[in-house]
Amino acid sequence: MGHSNGNLWDAFGCPETVAFVGGGGKTTLSFQILNEGAVAGRKALFTTTTKVRVPEIPHQIDVLVETTVLEEAVRLVGEAFEQGHQRVGLVTGRENSSHGLRAVGIPPLWIEFLCPHVADLCVVEADGSRMLPFKAPRPTEPVLPASLPTSAAVV
Repeated sequence: MGHSNGNLWDAFGCPETVAFVGGGGKTTLSFQILNEGAVAGRKALFTTTTKVRVPEIPHQIDVLVETTVLEEAVRLVGEAFEQGHQRVGLVTGRENSSHGLRAVGIPPLWIEFLCPHVADLCVVEADGSRMLPFKAPRPTEPVLPASLPTSAAVV
C-alpha cells in the first residue's frame, strides 16, 4: 500500500488504522502520521475515543466534523473528502475543562464504519494523558476499537 520514504507512517507499515495510547507525545505522533498519509494521497481522518485538545485548523487538520450521530458522521466526513480536504477531524462535541477546551471522542465502534470505507487512513488518539509525560491508565483505558490492527504505546 505505501512506499518506503523513511517516514513514520511507512515505519508502521502504512496501516489503514493506527491508535496511540500512553503518555505525552500521542498528539504529535498522531498528526505526523496524519500528515504523512495525506501527503501520500490518502484521505486521512483524525479522531479520538477519549478527550483531547480541539485540533487546530489549518495547522493540524483542514476541517473538523462535529456530530453525535454515526450516519451523519459518515456522510459529513465523506463530503469533506469529496470537497478536497485531505485531513479531516471528527469529534462528537466540545467541553470546557481545567485543561482548556477539549474535543469529545467518538465511540470506538464508529471506526469500523469510517475506515477504510470513508477514509483511507484513520489515526485515533485512544488515551488521554492531559499533557503528562507518563501516566497509569484507569481501568476503562485505553479506549480502543475492537478491530484495531495497529496501536502504539507512547512513553
